[in-house]
Amino acid sequence: MNAEDLVLNFKKGMANLSKTERRRAIESVRDVIRAAAFDDAAGSAYEIERCPRCGSAAVVKKGKSKNGCIP
Repeated sequence: MNAEDLVLNFKKGMANLSKTERRRAIESVRDVIRAAAFDDAAGSAYEIERCPRCGSAAVVKKGKSKNGCIP
């Protein structure tokens, strides 16, 4: 699969989601993009800390994220 196919499949999938599901999907994709950008900047030798509950890279120190995860 190339980048163009990925985007087309993503758009089709998003069209089938409710407003709440779309918001959650967007937050998840945002987390994946941030993690990928961080990986590129830090190099492959650095491992990102992830939430043990949901696997998100958007870890909130001493708090909860929007989806209720506790790091």
